[in-house]
Amino acid sequence: MDSSRDRKWEFIRKFAKAKEMEAEAFMELLPESSREHMSIIGREAAAMVREGMAGVMHGKANNAAKNEAGSGRKTVIKVEIG
Repeated sequence: MDSSRDRKWEFIRKFAKAKEMEAEAFMELLPESSREHMSIIGREAAAMVREGMAGVMHGKANNAAKNEAGSGRKTVIKVEIG
């Protein structure tokens, strides 16, 4: 494997671990009554990010397939506001 690629993945793993530890430290600062709420919010935010990234990756795959097929035609829709 490419050592540059390995270094990038290692950085991503370390960065994710650092953010995980940061979130854990933040949770310790919160009152006990707020921790569960923040935990739920964190899980929901993570799910939204995953869904968004999946959408972006899916969109790129669709665009690549369209470009390969030669249908790069765009459609314009007029929208009136007010």
